[in-house]
Amino acid sequence: NVSRALRLGKPAAAAAGPRYVALLGLGTADALAKPAEQRYGANPYQAAGAALAKLAKAERVSSAGLALLSAPQGAGAQQEAAARLAAGALAGCYESSRFKSKAKAPKLAALHLMGLGSSQQQLDAALRTGAGLASGSFMTRYLVEAPPNVCTPMHLAEAAAHIAALAPERLSLQVLDAAACADLGMGCYLGVAEASLQPPAFIHLTYKPQGQTKKKVAIVGKGLTFDSGGYNLKAGPGSMIELMKFDMGGAAATLGAARILATTQPEGVEVCATACTIYGAAFCCACAGAGCDVFRMQ
Repeated sequence: NVSRALRLGKPAAAAAGPRYVALLGLGTADALAKPAEQRYGANPYQAAGAALAKLAKAERVSSAGLALLSAPQGAGAQQEAAARLAAGALAGCYESSRFKSKAKAPKLAALHLMGLGSSQQQLDAALRTGAGLASGSFMTRYLVEAPPNVCTPMHLAEAAAHIAALAPERLSLQVLDAAACADLGMGCYLGVAEASLQPPAFIHLTYKPQGQTKKKVAIVGKGLTFDSGGYNLKAGPGSMIELMKFDMGGAAATLGAARILATTQPEGVEVCATACTIYGAAFCCACAGAGCDVFRMQ
């Protein structure tokens, strides 16, 4: 929960101290102390960072500070809090501006975090992690906000190429065209692709960590660059046909996850992400290892 910002003094006195003060609630201490794998819903610290960014936008401030009344217990918890606060604040500052004739950039240029307790070196590393998490959110939102005449299968393939180029030593990319998909017997996939002039692109991104691989992770996400409804055309009232560009959100989220991997480069885990993109209908999935099966239909 976030209180309304309270104005302190007049703008002319801003140099003497903060102009606004707001209180942010993080929930109960027991909930904050739970390990990440035992929590459900949004991370409280990430939500706090996003709330701070929202307040900064509303009040048009260029510098803000966030002080925790009590530091999380343990260096690991402190670094996790710093990373999540940074990720939330950066994601909260995101503005969709590509398709606006007059876009207003957020004014927030500096955020000061206080009361975290760790060393500066540890906090710097945590902030870099937070920036990596936010970059995945940026990638996903950047792709989803685009209309289908912009966000085509090749547009998504170009996004995948951009991600792979950020960490060529860790990420590899393979994009299969229609002919390559036909050789694999992907009849269902290609049958949908034939309904569009836009060619399909089967995008396969693989992340391999430095050193030993201890586990493999699969990410699966549905994605349709535009869903017209197929046999059941979305033409009636409430069909939300104007929003059907969002059906590629699963593919965008998968590419967003790959963008996070390119920055954070976690150890010990291999991730295989596959985005099967088609204009009109698409499917996005991910698999790990050599045992990934493709549903086939001639």
